[in-house]
Amino acid sequence: MSPESLQTCAKICVLKIMYAPNVAYYLPQHLEHELNQLKTDVDIFIRNHESLLFRTFILQNVKLNSVTGKFDYIKTIKSFRYRIAPEIYFQLCAINNVDDDALEVWHFILTDLQKHEFLISENEIISAKALELVGRGSIINYEHCAMTACIHGWLPAVHRSLLRLGDSSNLISSRCILMAIQKRHYHIANSLLWDNFKDSLRLLFPSFVIPLSFLKNLCNNLLNMYLARSIIKEIVEYLPRMEVHKIITDLRASEADPLLMKEIDEMCDKRTIDVDDEIEIEIEINDIVSRHI
Repeated sequence: MSPESLQTCAKICVLKIMYAPNVAYYLPQHLEHELNQLKTDVDIFIRNHESLLFRTFILQNVKLNSVTGKFDYIKTIKSFRYRIAPEIYFQLCAINNVDDDALEVWHFILTDLQKHEFLISENEIISAKALELVGRGSIINYEHCAMTACIHGWLPAVHRSLLRLGDSSNLISSRCILMAIQKRHYHIANSLLWDNFKDSLRLLFPSFVIPLSFLKNLCNNLLNMYLARSIIKEIVEYLPRMEVHKIITDLRASEADPLLMKEIDEMCDKRTIDVDDEIEIEIEINDIVSRHI
């Protein structure tokens, strides 16, 4: 049997075990962890590309790195090159930074009408790629692109947009993390760098009311715990005390992790500054402004 055939057999075995119930229980702990991570990566890919690959994706499309055994999303995408319509494949490449294939499909396969549709697409990631290919990248709003990519869970597009923003990417990165958490795209939140969330919290929650759903997402064990604690600490500093106490009550009712709840209590007791008077004034100003708009 050739090495390629052996690799194919090994991959099939790995994928079968990965989705077989209760099989991972009998594996060594390190293998169980790697299989769980592989399954998580594949499930994220399927979920975030469902609209493009509806009823097209099958387990055999999954490609693994021949050295590390980890999920190889680029090879997986390229496996669809001749299995889906070129306009769908272009979008798949655009949101995953598969630039070589996107360039080839754009110049040699897409019709002029299809190109025009992509240039004016409501999906900012798709239109941005099209604009870059026709030399009009200077008019792209990469801040909007980054936020759009976060909403959809497209990590490569997030990285690309932040890279294009250069020095101004720090504030946007914090906003991207909060948006990713709100949409439960924890793989994005865990992969980005951040400085602080004070300004981003004010932009995302200007009324000083943070939904319980967002707080529950913060407590999800898929989110990096250090990141979650950093955001919670800034929320405690940002909100009025009464709102913080309401949050604590709501989280306790939702059976949040007791250890995390204890930390939140301690954070509340150690607020570095008492900002309640300042916040109450700002809330009143916001209410007055909103009534006159």
